[in-house]
Order: sequence, then structure tokens, then C-alpha cells
Amino acid sequence: MQRVASGGDLMVERDTSAGRDRHRTAGRDETQAVAARLFGELGYDEVSIHMVADAVGVAPETLVDLYGGKQGLYFGVMEASALEWREQLDLLLVKDYTPDADGLIRVGDLYLDYCLEHPEISRILIHRWMSDASDFTDVEHDIVVPLIEKSIDLVRGAAEPGVDAEAATWTFLWMIHGYLQSGYLDRNGRKIPPTNPKALGRFRDHMHWLTRKITGAE
Repeated sequence: MQRVASGGDLMVERDTSAGRDRHRTAGRDETQAVAARLFGELGYDEVSIHMVADAVGVAPETLVDLYGGKQGLYFGVMEASALEWREQLDLLLVKDYTPDADGLIRVGDLYLDYCLEHPEISRILIHRWMSDASDFTDVEHDIVVPLIEKSIDLVRGAAEPGVDAEAATWTFLWMIHGYLQSGYLDRNGRKIPPTNPKALGRFRDHMHWLTRKITGAE
């Protein structure tokens, strides 16, 4: 049991293990989708359980009972997203992966497409990189690190000898999430959004080129 702040004035006793087991089996539900949007727009630290409750149309106490408060809801959002991504990745690895440039390109494209479909997750990660929810490290230990380690293993298995697989993996993560938050600027300083088809194709081509570089295919 852990005593946590759930947002506003509410304090609850949360059974973290039971809550996490529930999120593992439930997947991302409508409440988590709303919470993810708020966490992505404002950051964990700026969102209260009352804000989520108002957006969903329920009492804050209901969210405390169902999710264990703001921390439980946040962890559930991140875990559901990680499970969803891992399912897609595992399917690709079974059906259409080879340990070479083409295989890594497929993984990179899949991750880029996943992040385009779930822009709130990319924003949440950017917030975390800027020390949002810095006292809540379970996300990195329990969710992020296992996914990163899997990605590093894939890069290591396909990259040329001497390539720093960990640095290469993080390069792609920084590149993808940075692009999704900024897109490009044209010569007049106007933003070209990341969803612009021409801009997205250009970015994807660059990602493919970089993948071929680290695997020795270019």
C-alpha cells in the first residue's frame, strides 16, 4: 500500500500492485484517453484529478476508486500505451522482421506511425524529459527501460560493428519525438506541421537514410 496525492485535496491509500494488474488487463479506456490528452497538453504536474473528473463527467472520488488517484491514472495511461506498442512491435518481429536495414526501417516506420496516431504519448514523454512528474520514477523503471532495452537489442543486431547501439536508439527517439512536436520551418519562418504529407515523407526518408547509414547499407 502507498499513500499518494491524487490531485486537489484528496489523499488515498493505493494498492499499487493491484492497480497495475488491473491496467495490464483492461487496456486504455475512455477515461485514460481523456487523461492522456490532458497530461499531454499540460503535463502531469499541472493536471489535477478534479480536472480529469470534470473532463470525463464523473466525481473525483470515482477516479480515486477506479484508478487510485492521479498517479494510478497516469501510470495506467503509460502502461496501456506501452502494452499497445509492444503488441504491434511483437507482431512485426514475428511476421516481417530481418536483422538488417530493411528490418530496422520497418520498426522505425511502425513507431513513427504509432506516435502519429497517439500524439498525446509523444507529448507526455517530452514533458517527462523536461522533469515533469520527476518524483514518479516508476514509469522509467517499469515501462520505459524495458522498451528501450528491446530497441537497443534490435539496433545492435542490425548495426555495423562499432556503432553505439544505445546512442543510435536514443538518436532515433529524440529525432522522432522532436519532429512530432515541431515539424519544419519554411524560409519565411512559418511552421510546417509534422502531419503535412510532404514534410512527413521528407522526415521519413531522412530516417530511412540514417538507418541505412548505421547498418552499413548506405
